[in-house]
Amino acid sequence: HLSIRRQRQMCIRDRSYSLYLWHWPIYVFYAYTDTNGVDAVEMLMLMVVILLASYLTYHYVEDPMRRGANVFVRTPKAVYLSAGGATAVLMAMALVIFVRDGMPDRFDPKTREAIAATSLFGAMDQDCTELAQSRLEDMAYCEIGAPFEAERYTLIWGDSHSPTYRAGLEAAAGPGVDALIVWSGGCPALFGAEVDELVASAADEAACVRRNAAVQRLVETDRRIDSVIILGRWSYYGHGTGLGVDSSNAIKVWPEGQGPDAVRDQYAVYMDLFERSVAVLKQAGVEVFVIEQPPEFPNFNARTFVLDTLTGKMSDDELADLVTIPYSLVEERQGPMMDLLARLEQEGRITLLPTHRQMCGEASCSLLSDGAPLYFDNNHLATSMVPGIAEMFDPYVRFRNRM
Repeated sequence: HLSIRRQRQMCIRDRSYSLYLWHWPIYVFYAYTDTNGVDAVEMLMLMVVILLASYLTYHYVEDPMRRGANVFVRTPKAVYLSAGGATAVLMAMALVIFVRDGMPDRFDPKTREAIAATSLFGAMDQDCTELAQSRLEDMAYCEIGAPFEAERYTLIWGDSHSPTYRAGLEAAAGPGVDALIVWSGGCPALFGAEVDELVASAADEAACVRRNAAVQRLVETDRRIDSVIILGRWSYYGHGTGLGVDSSNAIKVWPEGQGPDAVRDQYAVYMDLFERSVAVLKQAGVEVFVIEQPPEFPNFNARTFVLDTLTGKMSDDELADLVTIPYSLVEERQGPMMDLLARLEQEGRITLLPTHRQMCGEASCSLLSDGAPLYFDNNHLATSMVPGIAEMFDPYVRFRNRM
């Protein structure tokens, strides 16, 4: 009985290795292509496939190799050589795929553009400096051109949307533009404000206050700054919540030193702080440009868009619902800020860099540009796609050409 028990244990152990090898790749590849998630029925189907693959592998690969019954592997030497050769081939194939960045050239140009949109910042890191190596106190930054050596340069100040505009600015202004991008996710470009974001730590929120104070010091002391471009997701800061897939995100904004409980109308508080911040910049003698917040598309994600499009899982109606929104939704989310920016521009205090006209008509907005998505997720533009709407920077280019 002990011998039979040991044989059964050895059999289970031997078969479990095939199960171990197959279960994770099958599940991961299926889950990767199923953007709606894996439900219970699909999980049961995957278990059947995994068990079948494990059975076939054990009986037709592992066991014959173990007993030397396979025509190609009758000796230990043959086992080692065949295993080593197969491993070398697979490693070479993986290396080629890695070096060629997933071999995107196997797709048509429009699909390659859509795939590029799945990267938010692209190669932005190559010119960015961490806080520990910064030349400026309390400020990490990304460089465009050579701002520290330039006679004059532009400061780009905003939240996580800031780096996405780099390629568009360079496309519009040319390679000679010098700029410093100062940004932090969930940190609105405001002087004298404090924030409390659900997904941020207390250290991040304190760093936001210090960063914005450092921006004010820099603008007031470095006379080489001739212009500042402000940007941000003000619908998020005004309403205090995201939209669609990130509707559970929440943030509070209040004047420094007052506390969040004093805020009754957060949108009004945010706009007041924004207008005060513009006044500080104008008093410092710089030209102020404001990038109009792009529309939000509640449920969009570039990765799922590409996968669903390639696998044919998305109908024409589903695609239309995903990539288009009524303009009334933009007005609902951004209306108060749109009115404020219109007034500030009319008074000559700012120059608006428009995004709505790049993707919206009178009734609706679309995030597709010639069939490819302009967005990374439901609110961030994709860096690789911004050059396609670079004409938004025309007012800034005219300003630079006058200097």
